[in-house]
Amino acid sequence: MIKRLRTLPLGLALVAVASFGLAACTYTFNEGAFETFDVQNALVISDNLSFVEDLGEAHIQPDTTPDFWEIRIAGENGYQTIGMGGSKAFSELPAATAEAVQSLELMEGAPIFCGDGPRFACYVYIISVTGDAIEVVSNADELVHFLGTIDTPSEAALVAMADNYYFSDGWIRQDGTRYTVLATAIEKGQPWECTPGSVKLTTYQVLLEIGELGRIDVVARKHLEDRCVDF
Repeated sequence: MIKRLRTLPLGLALVAVASFGLAACTYTFNEGAFETFDVQNALVISDNLSFVEDLGEAHIQPDTTPDFWEIRIAGENGYQTIGMGGSKAFSELPAATAEAVQSLELMEGAPIFCGDGPRFACYVYIISVTGDAIEVVSNADELVHFLGTIDTPSEAALVAMADNYYFSDGWIRQDGTRYTVLATAIEKGQPWECTPGSVKLTTYQVLLEIGELGRIDVVARKHLEDRCVDF
């Protein structure tokens, strides 16, 4: 049995993905008032794609362990499995279940920018197997349900990505049971704001707080740029 869950809108798939490092910086946000946030020993996420490619079982720890799960990057040429876990190895799944998992190819999930131009979009999603049930985890609500308590920085980063935030030299820092995240957001403008055949995109730098139950709060944001993009 395959449970098909809600598909994310394809909309703005201009997202890139991440490698890790340490940051010791101060970022200033100006949205009607100045506030300064010090970032000491924060984990740097340079872009979405390299972050996802580096993911493994150690970074994703569901509260309830399914028989098997795998995280994929999907694109026009199929999908790539980039991490897996669970109480069983893939080879231990029933033959019919394993065949169903392998044949399941989707173009939905957290959007990632994985090439040149807005049409080169990829998506990150998770396949979860418990008994004969196969679930597709493709949006923020489903991801939080799958993970349970958000208890690693990587899980918090995935939740942000699944909610259509992306990273461009961003960072994430654990503060007790919460996570402070510097990310980027893109908002789509109105059709009349650009010439026919193009759309206005406004980019913001955002400071987020993500709680252990997956709630995302926008603490501050700063306007970065407006641009018109052909579609």
